[in-house]
Amino acid sequence: MPDKKQTSRKEQPKVASESNRDNPASKKWWKYLLESLMLFIAVALGFLSDNLREQFVDRKKEKQYILSMLEDLKQDTLSIRQNIDFWQARIKGIDSLRHFLKPPLNPENGVTLYRLLWKMYDFTDLKYHDETIQQLKSGNFGLLKNQHVVTELVNYDLLIHNQYYYIEQSTRDQYIYLRHLQHELVDADNFTISSEWTFKPDLSFHFFIKNDADKIFNYTNELFNYKHFASVLIVNDKNLLQTASKLIDLIHKEYPKLVT
Repeated sequence: MPDKKQTSRKEQPKVASESNRDNPASKKWWKYLLESLMLFIAVALGFLSDNLREQFVDRKKEKQYILSMLEDLKQDTLSIRQNIDFWQARIKGIDSLRHFLKPPLNPENGVTLYRLLWKMYDFTDLKYHDETIQQLKSGNFGLLKNQHVVTELVNYDLLIHNQYYYIEQSTRDQYIYLRHLQHELVDADNFTISSEWTFKPDLSFHFFIKNDADKIFNYTNELFNYKHFASVLIVNDKNLLQTASKLIDLIHKEYPKLVT
């Protein structure tokens, strides 16, 4: 009769072998490594895809800002040229006005004086097209990858705000003071407001210009100061025009693919 203990011992290895096949922990180590590697690759590809998408969006925004900045700079150069033309004409008008106000006043120059004095009421401010640069200053400068362009854009903006506007405001202050003196010198009721700039023919010259030697002298002196401010403004206009033009060239050079 077979020994029950011996039979039990022979069957134990078979049961143990079947148990090992069903246990997940018995899988070979390389299968776990492969699964981990596949998971890592999937996560890495996800990050890479997000990064590429973000870079694509940033480059698209950068191109939009560069093109918009170029358009603003072109508009600036147009405004600056108009400014230069205005102030050059203003200086010629100042010289003519000071000439005709030299004593003794000639009544025959009434119409000419009227037109020259009327033009003194004009003033112009530089139209700075800063919509794009204001957007960049609000936290978007980081989208521009070319640091040279960023530096020059910041310097251009500072030049206008810290220097040009100061000179322009000083010129405006002199203009306002000059208007005050002009009101004391001219009888404004005798101005005919029209596009033809006509002078009322029924008025005598002395109803138009108050023949006050002291006021005329003071006015002509302040006209000379106004001319000085206008001359300084023109110098700064030309400097600003050169800066804007160089900035346009720099952007074309540094972003050839974006601006073509």
